[in-house]
Amino acid sequence: AEKTGHVEVVGGKVMIQDTYTVSTDVGSATGNTTFDGNVAIRGSVLAGFTVNATGNVHVHGAREAADTVSGGNVTIGEGMNGGSIIAEGDLKSKYLQNCRVEVGGNVYSDSVISCDLRCGESLIVAGGRGTLMGGSCSATHSIECANIGSRNTHVPTRIEVGLDPKVQGRLQEAPHEYEQAANFIASLDNVIGMLSQLEAAK
Repeated sequence: AEKTGHVEVVGGKVMIQDTYTVSTDVGSATGNTTFDGNVAIRGSVLAGFTVNATGNVHVHGAREAADTVSGGNVTIGEGMNGGSIIAEGDLKSKYLQNCRVEVGGNVYSDSVISCDLRCGESLIVAGGRGTLMGGSCSATHSIECANIGSRNTHVPTRIEVGLDPKVQGRLQEAPHEYEQAANFIASLDNVIGMLSQLEAAK
């Protein structure tokens, strides 16, 4: 095929659309959704189900404890509680709570609560009370919000600005990779020592 997409019959003609539309919730009736292009979900994404798209993902409802991977932008109309989002572009969500987020662009939300969040551009918590509380949030450029943390709940809130999340991830992996390399070199030294002993015994 010359073009990838979703095949539909419109007005008696076969059309290839670059957006796949789910008219209901993504759940047991639909199964997981994977599409080479954009995905539009008119309902919600129920707990335990995944949405994978090479393009943008637009969820008109909410995202429960589900996972989403997008090669573009992700928009969630009613917010997200649980699960994870990995996206190359921006994320817009009414609220983010108890979830893991890693995006290459900006994150826009009214509140971010108890999340593990990393964004390649800026985190902007605006609208409502603009609360960022609990969890760990990092952004390469800036973090903007009205309220950080909580005096009443004593929930620790960690924020970091100025370090690219991808670089940060590599730095966190470096000690483990160093240990693996050191163990491999040690095993090679043992093999070389055994071979040298065998050669000397001839």
